[in-house]
Order: sequence, then structure tokens, then C-alpha cells
Amino acid sequence: MTADGNSQALTVKQTRFVEEYCIDFNGAQSAIRAGYSENSAKEIASENLTKPNIAEAIAKRLESLEKKGSVKREWVISKLVENTQRSMTATPVFDKDGCETGEYTYQGNVANKSLELIGKHLGMFEEKHKHLHEGSATVYVIPSNDRGATAEDGDPSPSGTADRLPDDTR
Repeated sequence: MTADGNSQALTVKQTRFVEEYCIDFNGAQSAIRAGYSENSAKEIASENLTKPNIAEAIAKRLESLEKKGSVKREWVISKLVENTQRSMTATPVFDKDGCETGEYTYQGNVANKSLELIGKHLGMFEEKHKHLHEGSATVYVIPSNDRGATAEDGDPSPSGTADRLPDDTR
């Protein structure tokens, strides 16, 4: 037991991983910046994010960062929602004389990016890879997400996502 109550102390690389992960929540890139090999960065990130002492360190770091700064998660999400709503507002198109043409524009790229960021924050997007095997059924390989259970945790589906697979894969 360490002085701060963790069951296991973090290594220097793990501590650096926690700091880097709290910047952009990109596990593989955080692992690389923390000094892990590019070849194994994805695997190391996935492994690190499933370790309870690292997950706890990430939570504490995020809490600390939120307390220090004036920008809170709720504020960022509210601004993303506001940005989405504004960008999806249809704006009339005017001709050279200043008359409405009956056409409208909106900023779809801004709306899409805001929605993407909100979706990522909510954990809505998971990578799915479809693999076909000769003479057998289609198999989906779903990478472990940062929050889900794995088969080792007692959930028979990868990352606890069987309920979200297409019907033909069950």
C-alpha cells in the first residue's frame, strides 16, 4: 500500500501516461508520449486503462485539473451543444440584389465536429472491425473500450457490447 492509499505505486512511465492521457484521452498517443514503443502503444494503452491503480490516478488527475481551472466539463459540453444548435440553424441565401433565393445554408461541418466530440465524451463511438473467415460465420472483433467490462470480468462479450452488435452477429 502506498502513502496515498493506492494498492500499487505507478512507475515513471505509468505516471507520465496518466498525465498525457488527461490531455487528449488518446490512449495510444499518450503511451507513445509517455515513452512506450510505437509498436505496442495501443496494447499498452489498453492494458494501462484497465489497471485499477492507473484508472484511479486518471480520475484523481482529472478532478485536480478541473478544480485548478476555470473551465469545467459541463461548460465545455454546454458550449458544444450551443455550437451544434447554432451551426444547424438554416441561414437564407441572398442574391446580389439582397433578395432571398429560397435556398438555405448551414454549417454542417461545425455541427458534425461538435456532435462527434459530444459522442466521444459520452463513449458512444466504438471501433468495430468485421473479419470474414473461410467457410465460417462472420466474426466481429471489438476493441476494449476504456469503461467496459471484458470477458475476463465475467461478461462473455468483448467489452460488454453484445447488446449493441447487429442482430446477424449474435
